[in-house]
Amino acid sequence: MADGRKPAFTGLEERFAGDKDKTELNKVLKELEGYIAQAKKALDGGVSPADFQKLSKYRVALEQAHDCVSLVWTASVRP
Repeated sequence: MADGRKPAFTGLEERFAGDKDKTELNKVLKELEGYIAQAKKALDGGVSPADFQKLSKYRVALEQAHDCVSLVWTASVRP
């Protein structure tokens, strides 16, 4: 971009652009943690083998997203 800022490609990048105090980051992390807890609760409660496989993959994806969000935040915050 002409003004030296890089373009935002995702909603998260836009959301995090001015989030120096990590307020938005913490909201997203907390939301993901809630979904992870729900998936774990369902798995712990017992589900069919097919649902177990789906929920396990869903939980892993959520955990990976949780790990990546901080990287997106770091790359998106603008001084």
